[in-house]
This record gives sequence, C-alpha cells and structure tokens, in this order.
Amino acid sequence: MDEAGLECFDMQPGDHFIVCDAGGGTVDLITYQIQQVFPDFKLRESVVGGGGKCGSTYIDEAFHRLLRDRIGPSFDDATIWTAKKKGKGSQLMQKFEACKRTFGQAGNDSWFLELPVAVEDNEEQGIVDNELELSSDDMRALFDPIVDTIIEHVAQQAGKVKAKGVEQGPQLQLVRTTRQKQLAIQTSLEGQLTAVILVGGFGESKYLYERLKKWAYRQKPRLSVINPSKSWSAIVRGAVLQALRPAVGTRKLRCHYGFALGTDYNPKLHDLKVFEIGNVPLDFSDIDPETLPVQIVDGKPRYKVDCITKMLVGSADASFSVWVGGKCYGFSRIAYND
Repeated sequence: MDEAGLECFDMQPGDHFIVCDAGGGTVDLITYQIQQVFPDFKLRESVVGGGGKCGSTYIDEAFHRLLRDRIGPSFDDATIWTAKKKGKGSQLMQKFEACKRTFGQAGNDSWFLELPVAVEDNEEQGIVDNELELSSDDMRALFDPIVDTIIEHVAQQAGKVKAKGVEQGPQLQLVRTTRQKQLAIQTSLEGQLTAVILVGGFGESKYLYERLKKWAYRQKPRLSVINPSKSWSAIVRGAVLQALRPAVGTRKLRCHYGFALGTDYNPKLHDLKVFEIGNVPLDFSDIDPETLPVQIVDGKPRYKVDCITKMLVGSADASFSVWVGGKCYGFSRIAYND
C-alpha cells in the first residue's frame, strides 16, 4: 500500500478504503481498514480482493478493431500491416498511447494519427492524407466498455464492505493504557468506506479518474477518489515500504488451494465446498531414473520424486507450476470463472 495516497485524505481508525491498481493487463482491487494511525500506521485487509482482465491493453485491442473496420481486410494482411507497424511498441501504438493519456483532459476534442501504411482517403472513415482522425466519441467508444467494467469491480468491492455491516460508523470504547496510566480511545473494527485510491499506469488516465469520481459522488455516503502523483509507480513504492516497515497486519484469502494426488475428485464423496478447478499436467519423462531414490510400495519398487509446487494468485486467474531440481515439469494457468 503506497502511503503517498493516504496523505491526501483524513484518515480515521476504523475507516475503509479501496485501492484500485489499474495496469495494462489487469485491474487489481483490495480494500484496507485503518487499524491505527499513531504511533505506527497499521492496516488490515477488510474483504477478499477482486479485479479482472480489464486493463489498458484491452483499449489497444479495441483500437485495432476500429482500424480493421475503417481500413478494411488489408489490415489483417501480415505482409502489409506487419507487427512492426501495428504491434506493441510500434510507432503507431506509441502515438495511440499518447492519445490515451490526453483523453479526458480539457481542450482535447480530436486526435490525428499518421498511418504507417499508405491508405486511400476516406473522409467518412476519418482518413485523409494518410492520417486517421479520432474524435472524442471515437475515444469514448474505445474507453467506456473497459472503464465500465473497472467501475463494476470497484462497486463489487464496496458492496462487500457494506455487506459486512461496516457502514454504521466507528464504535469507540475507553481502554486504560499500561504505560501512561490514562484513558485512551480505541476504535473497534467497525467503520465506513471513505475513499478509492486510483493507482497504476492506467490509473493516470484522466478519463478513468473522472468517470470513477462521478460514480463515487453518487454513493451514500459519498466517497472520495484520490489519484496520487506518480501513481504508475505507487505499487512498487508501496511494496518497498511494506518490506521496510510492514503496515498490513492481516490479509483475506480469495480461497484455499489443495492438490489431490492419486485421487479422482468425486462430488458424491467429497465436500461440496471443495471442487476441481483444473489440472496441472506433469511430464517427468526426461528425469534420469538413476538419480531418483526407490521406495517399496505395496510390494513394488516406486521412484520417489521430490517436487515443489508453486502458486501465483492474480486478480483474474491463478497459475500453478511443479518444479524438480530447479526445472519446471508442469504448468497450468486457471481462470477463476472457468
């Protein structure tokens, strides 16, 4: 959690706030509750985090669809529109990235992009002298589906907080401290959702910020939206701060993961709360059997393979890998909604 954002609003013990990390591929959301401000700043996760695949790269994909509609079938001809001319890092996409950054700012009503391939003029499609004109309506059509999805995810996080009954406001109680021998006020774990902190590379989008502010204004109680400076590096700086001075005490797990080895899942026999989400295919064929210890199981010799299973949990999916001797022998990426 980047403390730069927290400097921007009045922090009260018991209050909750949502961190929306809007990046290129995914948008990750997590809600914290302030447990203590002084002398040490302490947080805890309020509810299970959320998010999805709705980052700024999906706007790039929508831009490619717009180009395909306006230019025609030739846009899909890889011999003409090569990856170097339209792919990630190309001059065309770099210029479009600049358009994305200025969209939503006052005084910007249209954008002109020089096309890297000769295209016939078509004023109806906004193509003149090998330049493509994008209007505010064009940009809005590219942004809105993604921004709408992000706001839906933020609303889901807010709903989880309210579902826990934390909207009543903080409850205070008096406790006696042992050192100072005086009464002090301690806040219980009840409080209000007060703010959304927008960070990440896509979090610097003025249009996303303004749309999120409009949503927050309509909430009861009204929420603040904070977009700290250098929000593109907020998560990295927050990770460094967390390592140097841990502030987050307890965390919420999305779910628990387990592995059934040699046992087929049977919904009639197993707990219904435990269900199969996928498989991790393993291939140990290139391991030299001479390097493996042998155990006798049921009267038969069996090779013993000591492996390490690694799991990486993302906002939209989880990846699982199996390692032996520093080499990966199995990998699977499984979406939560699969």
